[in-house]
Amino acid sequence: MLNFLNQRSQREQKLLLVAVVLILCLLVMSFVSTLIAKNSTASTKYQNAKNDYEYVKAGAMHLMSSTKITEIKNNQATLELGIQDIATVDGLTVKNITVNETYLNVAFVPDNLSKTKRFLEDVSRLSGFAIDTLELQTENGQQLATATYKNKNQSTKAE
Repeated sequence: MLNFLNQRSQREQKLLLVAVVLILCLLVMSFVSTLIAKNSTASTKYQNAKNDYEYVKAGAMHLMSSTKITEIKNNQATLELGIQDIATVDGLTVKNITVNETYLNVAFVPDNLSKTKRFLEDVSRLSGFAIDTLELQTENGQQLATATYKNKNQSTKAE
């Protein structure tokens, strides 16, 4: 190879060197463009996989939540404990809970409107019952709210 190069004139040697450098540059550019294309494809596949994972995770969480709600609905003691926990989180005091197959009554001391609203919604979500009536009473100088929930398919009033 060196003999071939040495037998050429100075001008031909420079032209051959430029040709080799150009070929090397083209090879490097080809390699870089391939890397960029693979990176772009990998990024797209990653986003698709991430979206699929989030979709499956959301579905699994919904399924777990609905299974837990069914278990809680079928176990009165668990339902009562769940309602007590919700009241504790919302800073409310539950006075009485009555449950049967068709309705749920919860008597509690309301603190403020936003906490009461959140409590009513959370109990509905936990129990699977829809709120039917809400009565406010004063008992021994203390306000008492009684919420009546009915099975969602038996509810007579709109929420």
